[in-house]
Amino acid sequence: MIAFKILAILIAANAAPLLSANFCPKKCRRPLDNGRKLTDGNPILGNHKTLWGLLCGIGAAGILSLFLGLSLPVGLLIASVSLLGDLLTSFIKRRLGFAEGETAYLLDHLLEGALPLLICKGLFSISWSLSFALLMLFVGCG
Repeated sequence: MIAFKILAILIAANAAPLLSANFCPKKCRRPLDNGRKLTDGNPILGNHKTLWGLLCGIGAAGILSLFLGLSLPVGLLIASVSLLGDLLTSFIKRRLGFAEGETAYLLDHLLEGALPLLICKGLFSISWSLSFALLMLFVGCG
């Protein structure tokens, strides 16, 4: 049962920024990288990575964790690490020359699923095989 709770929190953390984008206040639409570019000429992260997205993703996962019977700190930790993985993925994609919103199969959900699952493996004593299965389900949901 814990496996499905973890999967639900991961999905909530990563879906909430997209689902809430239309409700984003104007002052929260500024990209986290403030439009800065690195020497390669590409944005550090891109325009789609905003404070609003981070707050919505972490908040939604935290609230969901309470409904699922997990503690708020656990939900916030899973969401924060997942969204950190998402930011890292965006950074890597910009370095590889992918445009914002362009799909990079497998890479798009790998880090945002694998990093929190490594933490969950320790928190909940889940096996490597279950961690891998959850990662594949999460990647498949994306």
